[in-house]
Amino acid sequence: MDTEIWVEKYRPKTLDEVVGQDVVIQRLKGYVERKNIPHLLFAGPPGTGKTATAIALARDLFGDVWRDNFIEMNASVSKSTPILVRINGDTMQTTFEELDEIYFKNRTEIYKDVKDLKVLTVNKNYKVVWKDVSKLIRHPARKILKISIENGGTLELTGNHSVMILTERGLKAIKASEIREGSFLLSFGSGNSKLPAEPVLKLIKKLDYPIDGKKGLIKKKTIMEVLDEVKDPEIKETLNKLAFTDLNAIKVEKVELIDYSDFVYDVSVLGNEMFFAGEIPVLLHNSDERGIDVVRHKIKEFARTAPIFAPFKIIFLDEADALTADAQAALRRTMEMFSKTCRFILSCNYISRIIEPIQSRCVVFKFKPVPKEAMMKRLLEICEKEGLEIDEEALEALIYISAGDFRKAINALQGAAALGDKITADLIYQITATAKPEEIEKLIETAMKGNFLEAREFLDRLMIEYGMSGEDIVSQLYREIISSKLDETVKVFLIDKLGEIDFRLTEGAHERLQLSAFLAYLSVIGKKKGK
Repeated sequence: MDTEIWVEKYRPKTLDEVVGQDVVIQRLKGYVERKNIPHLLFAGPPGTGKTATAIALARDLFGDVWRDNFIEMNASVSKSTPILVRINGDTMQTTFEELDEIYFKNRTEIYKDVKDLKVLTVNKNYKVVWKDVSKLIRHPARKILKISIENGGTLELTGNHSVMILTERGLKAIKASEIREGSFLLSFGSGNSKLPAEPVLKLIKKLDYPIDGKKGLIKKKTIMEVLDEVKDPEIKETLNKLAFTDLNAIKVEKVELIDYSDFVYDVSVLGNEMFFAGEIPVLLHNSDERGIDVVRHKIKEFARTAPIFAPFKIIFLDEADALTADAQAALRRTMEMFSKTCRFILSCNYISRIIEPIQSRCVVFKFKPVPKEAMMKRLLEICEKEGLEIDEEALEALIYISAGDFRKAINALQGAAALGDKITADLIYQITATAKPEEIEKLIETAMKGNFLEAREFLDRLMIEYGMSGEDIVSQLYREIISSKLDETVKVFLIDKLGEIDFRLTEGAHERLQLSAFLAYLSVIGKKKGK
């Protein structure tokens, strides 16, 4: 069974494969021909190919060594993720949602300095220890990965969040999107005394001791038994750490992409880049990249090292508009200091949130929503490769629910494909919790005819049938009102009222009550219009 995430599987490998951004791609190809780029700023809505273009550009520039000269920053874990913490000396099992309630005061805060919080991590000898947390960080995400591990545990995090794995060179951080079924992550406790066998065997080359080869694991006891035979001091030091480590292997059973639409979280651990989190604790990398400390230390550290068989390296900062003001100011200085050996590609949804000194140092590329024709062509190619049967109505449904967000369209297609090889419009709307456009249009018409109770019953049915939230309904109401044939003056009143409802929902108001109030307003407007 193919467990690969299609967004990654069909990510463009070269600039020629990027869909729907012809003007941008043509200009970037000129840089590739000259083997040089300035600092770049990619601005545009989510799912329009900003990250894919940055990676494709690096591939075209650097060839096989692109991974050694490219670093991508940004990520976090879901609010329901369990984590063992110490608050003011008291040890407790909690979740990031509960930490949010303790530390954050309003929904506008992204960073929170903390002084009384500790989390579990590992030291240089791979022993589990407590470490102070300096910052708690959060940002919104619409899609996350759900990773199921053996013994019933799950871990929810963004695809860009890094997890720690064991290699022959020690611990290494990889993106969660690179994890596959059968991979081994790292935990502690639970009576398990085994580690992934592959990296250990690479260290020792030959091992004439019993190995549990059925599960790709090796006992720590086995490592202890061969320590005396290993002559290389560096290898022996690494093996000694592994023989007596608190860490153990835990196997990934399933990786799936799920809808989320809420805050995701991260912690900044003083003097360490790792922490344990999850139902069964998994060693994660401190992946948030928005604070000034990251610019001062992590980015500078990567920028000051020499490129590998390349004229320069690339740092890709995703969601750069979420960087704090201090971090952006520090980034500006870093861009100037290391311009000979490093180039920055910044990606943002809102260019107005990037400070002017950074904008002036970058060549700006504006990404537009992926055109309908280009998206349909690529989706048909994916369907053909995956052996799926899809009709034009289902394709139109994918275009509608995506609203120009190509990533959302591919995710929806993969979700539908999990239920069968025949893709229908009804299936697309159902799995994406989206009402059909004609149903929202009917809801508006019913209310404006003065049939408030009937409209309210229809709204309840939509929310139950599709599993829609209040914010989902508001978003679709906005689209249908804008595209409707209503008088422009009426549209102005309705959008003004809908904006007020949207604000109240983000502040935590009762969604059924607020949506009922909007339907009542539609009924009043409809009656006045009738007179």
